[in-house]
Amino acid sequence: MKLKIKRRFTYHKTPPNLFANLFDSLPNSILVVDFNGRIIYANRANELLTGYSTKEIIGHYPGVFDVEHNAGKMDDEIRSRLARGESWRGELKQRSKNGSTFIEEYEIFPVIANDGTPVAWAVTQLDATRRIEAEQALKEQVHLHRRLMDAIPNPLFFMNKDGFYEECNQTLQKNIGLPRERIVGKSVYDLHPRELAELYEQKDNQLFDEPGTQQYEGPCLFADGLLHHVICNKATYVDTQGQIAGLVGVIVDITERKLAEEALQAERHKLFALLGMLPLLIALIDGSCIIRFGNRYFEENFGAWEDRICHDIFEGRSEPCAKCYALQTLHTGEHSTREWAYKNMVYEMHYYPFGDADGNPLVLVLGIDITKRRRMEDDLRDSEERYRQLVELSPDGIIIHGDSEIEYANHVGAKILGASVPRDLYGKLVMDFVHPDSKEMVQQRMRRIAAGDATVPFAEHKLVQLDQSVIDVEIASVSLSVKGNRAVQLIVRDITERKEMEKNLFRLEAMNLVGEMAASIGHEIRNPMTSVRGFLQILQGKEECNRYQNYFCLMIDELDRANAIISEYLSLARNRPVVKKTQNINVLLKKLLPLIQADAAEKNMRIKLLYNVVPDLYLDDKEIRQLILNLVRNGLEAMSPGGELTIYTSLVSDDVVLAVQDQGRGIEKDVLDKLGTPFYTTKSNGTGLGLAVCYSIAERHNAAINIQTGPVGTTFEVRFTDTALS
Repeated sequence: MKLKIKRRFTYHKTPPNLFANLFDSLPNSILVVDFNGRIIYANRANELLTGYSTKEIIGHYPGVFDVEHNAGKMDDEIRSRLARGESWRGELKQRSKNGSTFIEEYEIFPVIANDGTPVAWAVTQLDATRRIEAEQALKEQVHLHRRLMDAIPNPLFFMNKDGFYEECNQTLQKNIGLPRERIVGKSVYDLHPRELAELYEQKDNQLFDEPGTQQYEGPCLFADGLLHHVICNKATYVDTQGQIAGLVGVIVDITERKLAEEALQAERHKLFALLGMLPLLIALIDGSCIIRFGNRYFEENFGAWEDRICHDIFEGRSEPCAKCYALQTLHTGEHSTREWAYKNMVYEMHYYPFGDADGNPLVLVLGIDITKRRRMEDDLRDSEERYRQLVELSPDGIIIHGDSEIEYANHVGAKILGASVPRDLYGKLVMDFVHPDSKEMVQQRMRRIAAGDATVPFAEHKLVQLDQSVIDVEIASVSLSVKGNRAVQLIVRDITERKEMEKNLFRLEAMNLVGEMAASIGHEIRNPMTSVRGFLQILQGKEECNRYQNYFCLMIDELDRANAIISEYLSLARNRPVVKKTQNINVLLKKLLPLIQADAAEKNMRIKLLYNVVPDLYLDDKEIRQLILNLVRNGLEAMSPGGELTIYTSLVSDDVVLAVQDQGRGIEKDVLDKLGTPFYTTKSNGTGLGLAVCYSIAERHNAAINIQTGPVGTTFEVRFTDTALS
């Protein structure tokens, strides 16, 4: 037996380095420090924790790990504790070899020898970073839950299964007038009157017996000393083991809603009393098309309503209508309307979603008798149609604007402003069409309307069309109302043609006056001139006067020139006798062509003559020759050498047109307005009678002269309307 025991103890002999291996296997860092404060031992866990190898720290002070700002003070505290034979425990912030920091749980205690004396200090270290982070996260989560609970506007509480409050939010504290410390750990009997506490306890026990959710209405005494109507919403919750741990409750104060419902009920009674007296068709219809209410007007016009079907009363049908507006409103929840004709009456029917006191959906039907209004609208529509036709057929332009924006224009008004259709003008500003020369006057007239003048009479203005063309118009303004809004109606007359006619009439009158004056005094001047010319010719033939031949020729030429001017004056007279006969203007042009070409060749210019088939005209060939020659010579004088003058004839809308087109620089506008006026000329040696004679000849032949000019040349068109065929 002894041998066996001996062998057994020998077998269990302590292996070498047992304790060193043991310390290296521990998960906690272990340091041994001598009394001088230097490290004499470190296990492997320290190397893993700090990153320093054992060789790197042996002989160094543990302070190599410290990052605490008061590490020296803490070192003194530790030394003091150890000197008294006491251990020290705490947390320190440490730095690893790679520079990262972490929190350590420290425990430092003396190492006691067999004789009871301390021989060194032992230090155990445990990385507490994750624990501290978890504790901090837990604190933050608890704080967040607290803030979330306090942010809930309704009172909220947690109660354990023993019936004691565990938590509550600020709203509950405020409502019952107690701080959290006086609520947590208390029961319903500690916080509420007994009769209310018994009710709450009964409900809570029911919920614990049948876990889930619970909702009920009841009274609750608030801090204001009043019983409030509340809805209690409760639900059980479980612990980590799945066992019922308690309940959570949310209280909704519905006192105001209850009061509102009571007030609403009172108002409903008043409403139905009022509906009964209104002179309107009023009814309430349910989803089965049964009438649940009808006012006095309904009963007087449609009879008793109790439990009758709406389509039976309104439509005389035994089955529902194909399109039932009441059911449509009931299904969509939206207002609908229609017109309903009944026995020579017209009603405007309105269908509104409506709920009765029990919350059942109904439809409120309002029927307004619009028979008179409909007749008036029909009469008004007929009147508006007649007015619209009058406006559309008006020869004047009609434009209506509100706040200076065009809202309406008839077709004549659109044409005057250069638009193809009236809608092209809508939304544009009236002042955008006013010529700068007329803006001030138009603004004054608009201010008169704004000041209250009902009408502003016609006055002449200039307008600018959409294509920037300028036209002369007369405008009158009338204040009116359009759909309840103040507006202004403009009556616009295009007087461009009238102005042109007035200008032509003035020119013709001036030419006629000059012609009549020339006719009345022509013979008084021509007789002496003839005598003088005769004596000059006699003297020119005498030998002793040969040295004065140049003077005689000059005087005779001047007398002939004066006689030609008098002849032109006579051509301006309206009553100048003309001898018209049927002729073709193409034939006259062919006869004049050699003379015209000779004049052009002398100026180094070309003539281009284009003939088109035209009917014969009643013409005085002498006057037409003079007309053609005057226009051609004006055209040649307007061009530079090398230019081409085009003469052509055409038939346009049964009118014969003679046109002379040059390649000059065009005619300026201020000059264009004065062309044809007697004695007006732009030539240094002109008489100002050439075009005046042309206008006079055209007038005697019932023709009109139109001028088209631009930077590339000018075209004079003579339009003859009296053809031999007509």
